Amino acid sequence: MKTNLHLTLTRFEFESRVLKETETILKHKIYDKVRILALGDYEIKSRQHLGRNRFLHRLRLKTRALPKDIFSQSIKFLEFWFIALFYTKNVKAVNCHSLATLPVGATIKFLTGAHLIYDPHELETEASGLKGVRKQLSKVFEKLLIHYCDKVIVVSSSIADHYKDAYHLREKPITLLNCPNYQEYTPSSALQEALGLASTEEIFLYQGGLAPGRGIPDLLKAFSDPRLENMNLVFLGYGPLEEEILGVSRNHKNIHLLPAVPPDQLLKYTRSATYGLFLCENTSLSYYYCLPNKLFEYIMAGLPPIVTDLPEMSRVISTNNLGTIVKGDDLVEKCIQLLLSGHLKKNRDLWHKNCLEFAKTLNWQTQEQKLISEFQHLWTLDRESKYKLSDSPT
Repeated sequence: MKTNLHLTLTRFEFESRVLKETETILKHKIYDKVRILALGDYEIKSRQHLGRNRFLHRLRLKTRALPKDIFSQSIKFLEFWFIALFYTKNVKAVNCHSLATLPVGATIKFLTGAHLIYDPHELETEASGLKGVRKQLSKVFEKLLIHYCDKVIVVSSSIADHYKDAYHLREKPITLLNCPNYQEYTPSSALQEALGLASTEEIFLYQGGLAPGRGIPDLLKAFSDPRLENMNLVFLGYGPLEEEILGVSRNHKNIHLLPAVPPDQLLKYTRSATYGLFLCENTSLSYYYCLPNKLFEYIMAGLPPIVTDLPEMSRVISTNNLGTIVKGDDLVEKCIQLLLSGHLKKNRDLWHKNCLEFAKTLNWQTQEQKLISEFQHLWTLDRESKYKLSDSPT
């Protein structure tokens, strides 16, 4: 039974990209079985069956309680590395969903001959907050190991260009956009119901990780302004800025926070908003090149996106006339002026229509064809290799 192993250093609660990839792999019989190795603790199930022949294993590391300094993190990583080697039976391909898992994947390839697929969800070596020794070590490891990979999959074409140029790759990495599965549009009032609002209330939605660098403080300042007190801002997600959002929401009735919802329920909530927000800050090359799943989720739900002027996002929005782009400095005042100008109401119906049309051609069903093609290419290489071995003189 051919197994595809996926490695991630998350708790695996809202990993929509990995779920979509593994569903495609099993649905199209690329491999017979999928195992996903993630991190776990005693607050969450250690083993789950995720449908079809797909199994999630959350590893409860004995070293998990150690501090987050580089030495302690190395010990945790070594424990994960060691345990992962017990899940290599019949593994024919291993997908590494972060740079930190790439050495583990490389070891599994060396021991089993499995194909190694590097599938990072951002440009990790240029991520915000990665500095000094950690950044230099990350670049060294990535440079050494990326040439050992059989395939590299990234989330935007700019990141693909960066990898090819920075590491002199023979092949440009595959760009696999993080689009949701296609769904026919049906109106919803899920957010209004959850918040006790009238079903006709307009909502400006930010969904996803509540982390620094994503314009959240600017959104809080803008919607705290008395001029916008009748406009609802809703955050749907989790992350380190939750407490800051809750603190502001206590004094401003138009600002709300809801917990993240499972991927299969997300679009129901997204569709009930009026506009989708992502004021990502240009604080790193990873953010500069970002093309996040929330953008495509907004589009699939018919929500005109309001985004900052970063190349990948602005190209999608402007080329297809899907929403509006906030340009320049002082995003707080720019947002306030935009929301008061009438520009959004004037164009909302057209943007909504364009989003729904665009979603018919840019969705996971179209993106997964690239994934299928790349795995078929690996199969071809396997067959050619076996043919050469059988044809060689004894």
